[in-house]
Amino acid sequence: NFKIIKSMNVMRSIINEGGCIDDNEEGYKSIYLEMNKIIGQMIVPIVQNYIHYASKDVGDINGKALELYSVAIFPQIVSCDNSYHESFYSRLIDLSNKDYTELEGSILQMQEMYNCLGISCDDVGVHFGGIMCEDHDFRRVKLAGYQSESYVQNYADFDRDVNQINLLLREGNSESAFELYKFGRNSANITVRSLAMHSDFDDLSTNRHRLYMMYERYYANEGGTNFADELISNSFKSEPFQTIPRAKYFVPIYIKAVIAPQYAIRSLFHAHAKCESDMDGALRAWDQGVAVLVGSIEGNEITGNMNNYGQSWFSLSKQYCHLFDCGDGDAEAPSVNVKMIDHLAEGRHLINLKNCNAVVNKVELIESLLVTPLLQGALYHTY
Repeated sequence: NFKIIKSMNVMRSIINEGGCIDDNEEGYKSIYLEMNKIIGQMIVPIVQNYIHYASKDVGDINGKALELYSVAIFPQIVSCDNSYHESFYSRLIDLSNKDYTELEGSILQMQEMYNCLGISCDDVGVHFGGIMCEDHDFRRVKLAGYQSESYVQNYADFDRDVNQINLLLREGNSESAFELYKFGRNSANITVRSLAMHSDFDDLSTNRHRLYMMYERYYANEGGTNFADELISNSFKSEPFQTIPRAKYFVPIYIKAVIAPQYAIRSLFHAHAKCESDMDGALRAWDQGVAVLVGSIEGNEITGNMNNYGQSWFSLSKQYCHLFDCGDGDAEAPSVNVKMIDHLAEGRHLINLKNCNAVVNKVELIESLLVTPLLQGALYHTY
């Protein structure tokens, strides 16, 4: 309650100080972010009640109350991660038959979603029955087999914003989807728009043959270096195609195929530029590029999300793999993804060795691999 009142007071101050006058986007953004904090805190009592009823001894469980709070939390979990939602739902599917054997596992799963729900273990507290919770240490994140050493969870979580953008577009709510694209929710200080505008760093290269520079020249009349943001923004604003918003089809695939890999390759080249003078900065830029390329929904293993619910470049190869010869990679992972993770891990090792000439060669190999699923998609849809 204290946090909700605090956010409301912040919103009132912004309004009183003229933050919403004359289409002030910064003021609107500040109110938008405070509103999301309030929405997160409103979930806390629902989670607390779910844990309370799910943690009782089997003979004392109130099935109707448990079902009520389960239904209340389902939409929030599906907006975070479809795989978690399906697993969470499967644990509760037999409630009507009074089969409560999977409830402890469902509590643990929900706790893993706290970050996406906008809450923390501290917000929820410790249940008197002894249900413990500890907020995750995100300093070292494993991304589809790649072990990061920098704090990059906020970069990896951009794909949860993308997932929610897609859900809003499927429901026909383009306005809210555009707000989420611009202002973000799940990834602190990182928005899909900031990735599209690659606002983290300046380009230190004069090499005109880099893939992202070719895009910039091609789209010179569409915003130059900000072409990706221009195209995405225009798709939200354009007239519907046969009553269906153009953004519904354009935005999800464009984020996977252009925004994520373009940002990632810039970040990897940026890491090379810092290799000699700033090793910590180089390693951080490298890990950030990997986090955006893979995303958090893919999970820890090289196979990624088994249902292919990923929302970044890494999921593209799996999308088309069954239509092409996937090569000699892992039985569940396209060879291009296996090679990509290997190259990314080797590149990080080379930075640690300060073998900077080898780093740029590695980035160029990675750049060529990025095109593979794009070519597969183009061939499939052309054919």
